[in-house]
Amino acid sequence: MPRRIQDLQASIQSTEERIKALDDTPLKPIGDLLVDAIRTSSVEQKPDSIEPVLDYVISILNRFPELTKRFYFDASLIQSISDTWSQGKIKCSKMIIPSYRNSWAHEIVRMPYIGKKGELTISTKFQTIDLIYIRKKYKNEQSNLLDYPWLFHEMGHYLIARHGRPLFDSLIPVIEERTNTLELRALADRDVARVRAKDTIDEIRKMWSPISEFSLWIHEIAIDTIGLWSCGPAYINSYHADHEDSDPFIIRTDHPPVAIRTYALIESAKKLGWSEYTKPLTSALKTWERTIPDSEHNRYKMLRDKRLIDNYLLMICEYYSNLGVPRLEGKDIERISNQGVDMDSQTLTADLIVKAWLIQHEKDDVAYQTWEENIVNEITELITQ
Repeated sequence: MPRRIQDLQASIQSTEERIKALDDTPLKPIGDLLVDAIRTSSVEQKPDSIEPVLDYVISILNRFPELTKRFYFDASLIQSISDTWSQGKIKCSKMIIPSYRNSWAHEIVRMPYIGKKGELTISTKFQTIDLIYIRKKYKNEQSNLLDYPWLFHEMGHYLIARHGRPLFDSLIPVIEERTNTLELRALADRDVARVRAKDTIDEIRKMWSPISEFSLWIHEIAIDTIGLWSCGPAYINSYHADHEDSDPFIIRTDHPPVAIRTYALIESAKKLGWSEYTKPLTSALKTWERTIPDSEHNRYKMLRDKRLIDNYLLMICEYYSNLGVPRLEGKDIERISNQGVDMDSQTLTADLIVKAWLIQHEKDDVAYQTWEENIVNEITELITQ
């Protein structure tokens, strides 16, 4: 047997052994698909056909985290959110898994193609997995529940990527109507002012339009709203902790300026009944807006189009309601405050995160840390026994 074939078979065997180790873990469904991909590609025993698939399978395996106790804890929280959201009009994937980075993020990873090569076309739909990267600030495995409202934000990326098209399609005429109105108003401006207004209106279309290849602004506003929708003041607390020292006016294509994003979150809180918890955000926004350079004031004011944002936020709230995404309400705060975490609750993850926020405010740091360690250990023991 040629040396190359021997080496390839050894590599296939070692890779399948790595996949076998995923049995009896939340990663088993993914492992089964990876094995199918290897075996489908190796039927003809042609190295040129097998090697790219094998390399890709290995690259996916290398993305997986160590199967520590923290992994099982985080996987259970993600599964709880998926199960809860699947009670409505959507069915969440069973292949959403946690991994770890220095910052929260979401990544869609395409699975290898399983099927006959001759049937592969440009319109072929590939199965995917979703990696939810959880911020790992510390070297130990202990979760930081006060940081976990961002878990709903990243799960929101999954939801929007799979089911956000109707929301964004309905936004297109709203943007067109608003920018057309602004263009009519600009006709009365003098030449230089009219040119500047036109440039800014074009920028509004680019940054806010769901059909723009440059912008993810509307995604981030929708996803901040689902964090607030699901965790209420706990999300406000985490958002403020992450952004209080940010440069508020940096314009990027993937995120709105922090000042605009903060304004939208404050307005969302008004609609969802959490205004009393937005005082730190409101204070920060006022401070930021006093420091904006005069040369950028009009541009910022137009990009932060209040009427456009208000209409969009109403559409977002209606969208989540129609999907059946559970919403945290004021009465839930009292319920969560007065009872322990119910492992059988349909809203386990949100309840746990809000409970952490409540206890952190009610107790000193030592008492909070003791509670957090105990509850994380209790849940972990239940799901790994």
